[in-house]
Amino acid sequence: MNLREVAAFLGVSERTVRNYVSRGLIPATRIGPKLLRISPDDVAAFVEGE
Repeated sequence: MNLREVAAFLGVSERTVRNYVSRGLIPATRIGPKLLRISPDDVAAFVEGE
């Protein structure tokens, strides 16, 4: 999932998702200088742990 998809799913801004990633709350894979991809399983785990 990209940042926009995760943000829409969680009901937060893309900036908030970036903050979650930088704080280590959601693991992400960097595929470019500014591109991140997040596993749907990791998003589900984050939601369950909230």
